[in-house]
Amino acid sequence: MKLKCGLAMILACGVLVTCLALNASAADIMIAAASDLNFAFKELAAEYEKTSDNHVKLSLGSSGNFFSQIQNGAPFDLYFSADIGYPKKLEEAGYVSRERDPRDRRRVVVTLSLDHAMRNVASVFLPIMRDWRELATGYTDDELRLIVDFYARMEQVFRNHLIRLRTEDRDG
Repeated sequence: MKLKCGLAMILACGVLVTCLALNASAADIMIAAASDLNFAFKELAAEYEKTSDNHVKLSLGSSGNFFSQIQNGAPFDLYFSADIGYPKKLEEAGYVSRERDPRDRRRVVVTLSLDHAMRNVASVFLPIMRDWRELATGYTDDELRLIVDFYARMEQVFRNHLIRLRTEDRDG
């Protein structure tokens, strides 16, 4: 039974990773920035992409709207607010921590609090995990191993095609 639960968990995590890969890859950087930073960020993003393999996905809008989205789990890697009050509120709510950059005391580095995020996200995924575990009870350990092996191979095919599609898209 433990093996079935473990394999179901592995399969569930693999499905989640693949779903996330549809929207972003390790080479994607999700940035939320205040609209008044538009002039700078579009140029900076273009220059950055020229010198790296990364792709910048830039969302411009209201600092307050991004604040709400981050509280609700928006997957931004970087958040540039026009109002320092919003990052402070995120820190007070436990979503992020802020530290002065030791190399430049004028800058503040804001880091996502994974413990807080996991507590909030876990409640969303626990019902899914319970259903997957129940589904797994209908299979033998060998059948589950076969499913996991198939999924791992399928995921690699999927990732290879994502790379191909992104390369074709960049090359025109």
